[in-house]
Amino acid sequence: MNSSKGLWLASVAAVSLIAATGAQAGGFINQSQSTVFNGMGYAGYAAPGTSPSSMFLNPATMTEFRRFTTENNFSGVFPVTKITGTGATGSSTPSGDIGQDALVPASYFIMPLNESLSVGLSINSPFGLTTKPDLPWGGQRNSTTTKARTYTFTPSIAYRASDTLSFGLGVQVQYFKATFMAGGLPDPVVDRAGFKGDGWGYGITAGLTWKPVAGTAIGIGYRSRINQEIEGNYVTTGTLAGLNGSAIKGTLKLPDRLNVSLRQTITPDVDILASVEWHNWSRIKEAGFSGPLVASAPPALQAARFNYDDAWFFALG
Repeated sequence: MNSSKGLWLASVAAVSLIAATGAQAGGFINQSQSTVFNGMGYAGYAAPGTSPSSMFLNPATMTEFRRFTTENNFSGVFPVTKITGTGATGSSTPSGDIGQDALVPASYFIMPLNESLSVGLSINSPFGLTTKPDLPWGGQRNSTTTKARTYTFTPSIAYRASDTLSFGLGVQVQYFKATFMAGGLPDPVVDRAGFKGDGWGYGITAGLTWKPVAGTAIGIGYRSRINQEIEGNYVTTGTLAGLNGSAIKGTLKLPDRLNVSLRQTITPDVDILASVEWHNWSRIKEAGFSGPLVASAPPALQAARFNYDDAWFFALG
């Protein structure tokens, strides 16, 4: 459910439920940061003039709002992912639906200070994914449960340099929490191994809006990469019980993303919206662990390996 209201001023409500995979647009990103733009296919996401949620990618869009404005979004994510293959159990044991449903919140607050200056705050969960197969299954020695959660707070400021040009800058403060578990043979619950950890990371957002001629609005938005310094411990039973509780730490290199968007007015009732977005997933590679017992752990527990490729996103509406 999405509710948007100008506090003490006005109130509007809407509802949006979407079906999406946790890896939509690459990796384990949560693309759904706006119910408004879910309905628009994220066309024109960083361009000015649509929704307060544009500040997620482009804080310069805050100068479009001339009074205190807040927008609160809740997107339902219902992935369906099934895997069947011959693995450690020696048979083609299906996983069942490993994708877990989720509710993705996103809130935005904008306060103009004067005609030129605006401040704001966004609260988001930009990365996250949970997978949990039925047990036993063919790939249980590779994975039984994976879970990632992020909570990002981004205070921002925007400056209107002229009627046609605005600039914005924000600071990302992000909390990350992760769990990974795999199961052994014959019982993946009795004999299991994995790790849990969490940490804080920091980055920036930046952007500009430009209206070169009447009816044309261009937005460029950037969310920087974040190096998450994760600390945690091994969670093990059975044959690897000696690792249980041992401290580990590592660096997870989350991607930066760049968006260029256009809003073009054709008639008073028709706009064309377009976006091109790049996600720098290739930087994630792997998060190697360090700790007193890491060298004695099996290779799968010495690093979290990703090796993703970059992702591109295109939208027209």
